[in-house]
Amino acid sequence: MKKIKVCIVTKNTLVKDQRTLKEATILAEAGLEVVVIGLLGKEQSPCEQYNGFCIRRVPVSLGLAPAFRDYVYLPLYRRLPLKGQKIATTFYKVVSKWLRWVDRRLKSITIYARLSRAMFSEKANYYHAHFPILLMGVALLVAILARARFVRDYNDILVLEKPKRIDNGYYEQEVIWNRPLKDAESERIEMTIDSIPSDVSSILDIGCGDGRITNRLACSYPQVVGVDISEEALKYVRTKAVRASAECLPFKNRSFDMVLTTELLEHLPEVAYRKALGEIKRIAKHWILMGVPWKEQLVIAQARCIRCGTIFHANYHHRSFNASQLKKLFAPEFKLVEIKLTGGERAYYMPLLLWIKRHIGGIWIRTPTTVCPVCNTHLYPCDFLERNAVSAFCDKYNEMLKRRKMPEKSHVIALYQRQEEWP
Repeated sequence: MKKIKVCIVTKNTLVKDQRTLKEATILAEAGLEVVVIGLLGKEQSPCEQYNGFCIRRVPVSLGLAPAFRDYVYLPLYRRLPLKGQKIATTFYKVVSKWLRWVDRRLKSITIYARLSRAMFSEKANYYHAHFPILLMGVALLVAILARARFVRDYNDILVLEKPKRIDNGYYEQEVIWNRPLKDAESERIEMTIDSIPSDVSSILDIGCGDGRITNRLACSYPQVVGVDISEEALKYVRTKAVRASAECLPFKNRSFDMVLTTELLEHLPEVAYRKALGEIKRIAKHWILMGVPWKEQLVIAQARCIRCGTIFHANYHHRSFNASQLKKLFAPEFKLVEIKLTGGERAYYMPLLLWIKRHIGGIWIRTPTTVCPVCNTHLYPCDFLERNAVSAFCDKYNEMLKRRKMPEKSHVIALYQRQEEWP
């Protein structure tokens, strides 16, 4: 069976281009035939094998002066008498100097012409380039002419040719749960626990996950129950745990002093979200304490499945929350008592730059847990992420714009009290 062939092109001699060499190595280790085309430097071989793939190098100039010397000057010099040789040598020095000047002027054109010719001769299934932008355009044109596919993110080749499926669902991935706590997450947990009213003795934690908060509460309160839809997550919960969906909970009306829900509501599709709000209000006797991302710019974490074309939030978030939404979230039964901002700095990306990065640069979010919700394809084939000229440009200017904005916290904690108990 013929191997799938990938052609990666770069505008350097590959001496210090660790990104290109790393990408080629990863693709070669995946069982693909990889050819890297670069420029020929001094004392370099035009063709060599490296880490299981082939490197081809093309000359960086037309070589007009050497060609004039070898094919015109030297044959003529040998046939001329001594006096004619002196005249020919003087003529050669003048002409060769002019030809070297022409070579320097045409160097850029020569490089792209020779790289294009070398790419086209490979007849690859995939073509890839990441720097500079002009070379990405040339590689795209060659791919079109060769009736092949140009990929801006080399990870897409692995997803297409070496796919991995996660059939048991996003929330059953072991990698999601029991991870080390980051500082911002620890701060959120501490603030959540500190926000619990003093008269609470029983707590239902809906969407408890791996019990990061639930396990701590179980040490301080008489009755703590964790609920989650993920069987994998509940393995780490050290108190009473129930596997159930937030839209249909097996508990009686007003059976817990407080219902706690953190990092849940943003994950629920619209129908499940509305039902979950009703269930939370039904079960909470006095208080509701919730934590969600604050004014999240959802498009920042969008992923795209190269296999089926689905665009989705990498963490399966469906909505963002602001102050006006929080105020009426559990109304009219519950009234908002307190809001606290916590966590790290809220992510921001200028919409236009983000669109360019996604649709022109081809760089979408990838995390170890990114799974397409339609075809269940795992979209994180390796931990070496793509970065190209377009994404580098967008990231640079977005950082400049971010400095002009006032930073905000990434999450919000909101406490609600049942209206009939409101003083």
